[in-house]
Amino acid sequence: MKQLLILTFLSLCSFLTTLAQNTLHIRVFSSLSGEPVSMADITINGRLAGMTDDKGQYIYHTPEKSLLLSVDHISFKNRRVRVSFQTTSVQYISIPLEQLIENLPDVTITATRARKPITREVVQVDLLPKELIFNVNSTRLYDAVDKVPGVTVIDGQMSIRNGSGFAYGIGSRVLVIVDGMPLLTADRGDMRWNFAPIEMVENLEVVKGPASVLYGAGGLNGALHIKTLWPEKEKPIARIQTFYNLVDNPRDPGKKWWWTQRPGEWGISATAGESSGPLDYVVGINQLTTRGFIRFTDQTQSRLTFKTRYRTRPDGRGLTLQWNSSIMGSDEADFLAWHDADSNFYVPLNGADPAATSADGATRIVRQQWHITPEAIYQTRSGIRHRLATRWYRLQFKNYRDNLKTNLFNLDYSLDIPITLYTRFTTGFNYQYFDVFEIYNIGNHTGRNASTFAQIDYLRGRWALNTGFRYEYFSISGIESRRIPVFRAGANYQVDPTLFVRANFGQGFRFPTFTEIFISTAGREAVPIFPNLNLRPEYGWNAEIGLKKQLTINTWRHYFDFSLFWLDYRDLVEITFGLYLPPRWDTVPPNQIPLDTIVSYLGFQAQNVAFARNAGLELSWTSEGHLTDQLFIRTLAGYTYSLPVDVNLDSTLRNPFRYFSRFATSLYTNENPLLNAMLKYRNRHLIKLDLEATWRGLLLGIDYRYLSKVERIDEVFRTFLPGYADQINKPGYTGNEYFINLRIGYRTPRHGQFTFIVNNLTNREYMIRFVRPEAPRNFTLQYRIEF
Repeated sequence: MKQLLILTFLSLCSFLTTLAQNTLHIRVFSSLSGEPVSMADITINGRLAGMTDDKGQYIYHTPEKSLLLSVDHISFKNRRVRVSFQTTSVQYISIPLEQLIENLPDVTITATRARKPITREVVQVDLLPKELIFNVNSTRLYDAVDKVPGVTVIDGQMSIRNGSGFAYGIGSRVLVIVDGMPLLTADRGDMRWNFAPIEMVENLEVVKGPASVLYGAGGLNGALHIKTLWPEKEKPIARIQTFYNLVDNPRDPGKKWWWTQRPGEWGISATAGESSGPLDYVVGINQLTTRGFIRFTDQTQSRLTFKTRYRTRPDGRGLTLQWNSSIMGSDEADFLAWHDADSNFYVPLNGADPAATSADGATRIVRQQWHITPEAIYQTRSGIRHRLATRWYRLQFKNYRDNLKTNLFNLDYSLDIPITLYTRFTTGFNYQYFDVFEIYNIGNHTGRNASTFAQIDYLRGRWALNTGFRYEYFSISGIESRRIPVFRAGANYQVDPTLFVRANFGQGFRFPTFTEIFISTAGREAVPIFPNLNLRPEYGWNAEIGLKKQLTINTWRHYFDFSLFWLDYRDLVEITFGLYLPPRWDTVPPNQIPLDTIVSYLGFQAQNVAFARNAGLELSWTSEGHLTDQLFIRTLAGYTYSLPVDVNLDSTLRNPFRYFSRFATSLYTNENPLLNAMLKYRNRHLIKLDLEATWRGLLLGIDYRYLSKVERIDEVFRTFLPGYADQINKPGYTGNEYFINLRIGYRTPRHGQFTFIVNNLTNREYMIRFVRPEAPRNFTLQYRIEF
């Protein structure tokens, strides 16, 4: 009885305390569209109180009679409101926010599959807006992605913070996602960059850290999410962009191989879309013709992309049905190596004869590829969201007797549940089936990949927390099946309204591809590659701590970011040169193996590196906005240093203290013996700067990039690749590469924008990938108009 009386007394006290408090119901919405503004920071009397929910609402209890309320959102102008409780203890207040005319893309979805401000992400995410993509005339998506700090795209292979080096035939360690679904090929596990609908891109999100928990195999090093646009209500889209490019003569006139037509490129793309009632659609076309500055590398491509959706409710709740599809035909050339470093610098291997019609160093491939992606989304009134998406992606070659044919069927289901106002639970499963018919008479192979995942996101006040888990099953015909669990966790703490600290840990994995396991080119190509049926999956983890600072001058908004990262990989796959004899020679003494047999089985093979370690630091600065009423400025800059090593080459580096001691020394010297243990085809230093200013329609932009020299390559290339040893031994050659691009434009009030672009302004002879020269100075005239 006594305990009951105490409990009753405490309950009464709690009730009376609640009555004594004042309650403030806040609703925040856009003054332009009337839509609720979620994730707006609510600061009361100088103290961060919380954040608005999906309905733009926030409820606050206080005993105080007077409050100074501040509402902050990166896409809107800040508002301050004084609230007084005089005659009532409950107040309802609606706050309209005026949208900024220019602003950085501030909300991401890739890192956690949920909308979240970029400042509250637990991992580093970089955003690339569409305006920058268009202004630099990116004809292929990797041209744009290569601008992101810490990212390199070398001959089509993307790497984040040196997680990968160039390796011909190795699949991507960065998962490329288009509108929520992966788009890597079934055979090589790589991205066909010219297949991405760049004319319809809204923005790009780059996640720098393992994405395997959310998206599965392939996300070991991170993820790139390509988000295409949808038309706004009562605002149709109509955009046309065309350009013409000419390549200048090389700095050394003796290296000019073209005698009649100057190399160059021209193309046109168009996008149109409209939102009419419950139905939206967007159509994009792209046509590109290239006369290559490297002989025998002319290319043409034509692409059509169409997407549409039907929504039962304009706010996204209820049922939404979507259809996305693309088809492209292309006649391309895969370049392998130059003929020499002198007069045939821009000529493929064995292609120097003026009468030649082909070369061993340039392989022609006629490709046809398409995908269809139907999708259904259902969201309840309480915010529970179901998403079911499928994709059929087909790629085939058309100019071989035994053409490559690949199919990838993907089924993805996710369920997003708001458990509380601050906590969301996301779960789902994925199933993939893929088949490949190889062009080298290997035959048909099929594979299956099934997985399930779950994660929890918490966002309240100063804290943003995330944790997740994934379990994946993988099998390929003729190879032992694999099962892998992975885990991730991260936290973000808001020190004050403009300063954010984050820390995260994530595991990742990548299964070997058909090409890495089965490909056999011995006797068919200049560089023989041998199969490896014992190849194991790559597996590793990534840890990061970071600091993000937000600063605003007028409406010019800045983000300064600093991060320290550490990656450990097991069984990393690297292309390795060696002698790969068939099993029948295992019992034969080495001195009794015929020389012609040894020569026949010398080549490259995908091999597992038992233990690889990579740590580094990154500083970046992104900004966008008006410094004055007329002067608009956009920046994208960063410096990345990393030291990826093969611990097998120096076992002392297994000790983290020994590794980081040498890491500190390697920052300022090239003499450290640690460099001898570096993984192949990596650059330690990477600097990027893109600065663009617009004043009364005039545009001026500069793009500078620097890559330090590649510390290690296979010694066989120094010996056998024609001209390579001569090139690196030239007086003054350091291996450090840089280039400068310049753009000048003018946007007319009614007739579109004209832009003149000069790439490789100083006409340097440089190589990002060994024995593959980059273009001499070239000039582009671009015209773009939007209706």
